[in-house]
Amino acid sequence: MTNAAAAMAERRFGATYCERATLTDGTSVELRPIRPADAPLLQAGLRQLSERTRYLRFHAPRREFSADELRFLTEVDGESHFALAAFTLPRQRLVAVGRFIRRPTAAAEAEFALVVADAVQGKGLGRLLLSRLREAALERDVTRFTGTVLNENRPMRGLLRKLGGRVGLASRGVCEVDLSLA
Repeated sequence: MTNAAAAMAERRFGATYCERATLTDGTSVELRPIRPADAPLLQAGLRQLSERTRYLRFHAPRREFSADELRFLTEVDGESHFALAAFTLPRQRLVAVGRFIRRPTAAAEAEFALVVADAVQGKGLGRLLLSRLREAALERDVTRFTGTVLNENRPMRGLLRKLGGRVGLASRGVCEVDLSLA
């Protein structure tokens, strides 16, 4: 076994990672890496988000993903593109996705994204998911998350600041985010 293969085998956040958690309201969820078979659940999850949540996540109106987008979002390599999905228990309804994509020009940096279904917002799932993404990133030698968030998305800006992130107003209501993971 190569050193790289051995390191991947020892990772907590590999293909077999699965974690159960209880949100502040008692809702049980399961976190695991997203899989290609989750594409229909991801599409259904997007449709179940309110227009406001879709706008805050995608910075524009969004109703569904194309087939190519679904492939990109679910057929991840787990190394430079890593994504975790959260499902309610016992119904297995997709309620959140968090991901990071390593920047090709800076291997220690990755752009991150997070979306939480309206029904479970404000119950600790976003913080949990971002915490697990941070741990998974560090396992892959990613030490910084960057991204954008709309200025009007106060809950996300607040969460990022609580975690030590810098949130600066860039232009047209879009904030640049920089979060050191180390």
